[in-house]
Amino acid sequence: PVHFLADSKHEEVLRLLLEKCQFHTALTDAVHPTMICDNEGDLPLHFAACNGASPSLLHTLTTELGDVQSSLVRNSLSRLAIDEFIEWYMEERRDALMDEEVSEGSDSSEMESDDDSDSSEASSASSNIVPIKKESGASLNSASSVGDHNPY
Repeated sequence: PVHFLADSKHEEVLRLLLEKCQFHTALTDAVHPTMICDNEGDLPLHFAACNGASPSLLHTLTTELGDVQSSLVRNSLSRLAIDEFIEWYMEERRDALMDEEVSEGSDSSEMESDDDSDSSEASSASSNIVPIKKESGASLNSASSVGDHNPY
């Protein structure tokens, strides 16, 4: 049950269970529940670290209600819980960066559609250009605001 609770991040229930176990392990020579490995050598701390547990949950498992030695136990793959936590963190960062790239890609497609609308606005603006005559008789194309137009 401790592995499941550490994995599922039910910190309040885990704390309650570990408080009860503290009392019983202090009276006997029993192994603390945070030091019991599963079939792959993983402690509850490994489970918590693999799933990005909160610092308070990790503290509960290692120092407050757990066994400090659990942070030094390697699983069957010779990995410490901190190794599992680093791997989880790196996967989260990679996923966040990939999500960011995808959202930037959709932003650039929106920008392209904005560019298309800008060009259609420009073409509609050019259709509003009317010829005007200078005193010399030469004609110039001008937009609605003649003062902004520079023929040179």
